[in-house]
Amino acid sequence: MRNIEQREAIAAAQKAKLPRLVATAERLATDLRRILDGKGPSADELERAPTIENWHIGMRPVYVLFGHAFGHPLLGDREVMTSPIWVFEPEAGWVRTQSRFYRLERPAADRQDY
Repeated sequence: MRNIEQREAIAAAQKAKLPRLVATAERLATDLRRILDGKGPSADELERAPTIENWHIGMRPVYVLFGHAFGHPLLGDREVMTSPIWVFEPEAGWVRTQSRFYRLERPAADRQDY
């Protein structure tokens, strides 16, 4: 009986997350369409985007960034692991993760794995 209750609780928690997941996916799809059309983030979007410093690429089994974020809307200023990377443009100074754009500051000094 306990396993059924746990599964029901997990299912309810997942269902409660769906509106947020849909909104995130819709924002991602909009951004990916713009990138596909040759348009990256606007100057205003990058100005509002958190920065990530001392970053390096890692895998979760998906590519993510680890680094110190500044101005993150949920996490504030602290060490983070991003959501999965969808578009990585280090030469342009930005990355689009599943959840948001980041402005890339300096990478970790001892890492050159991108």
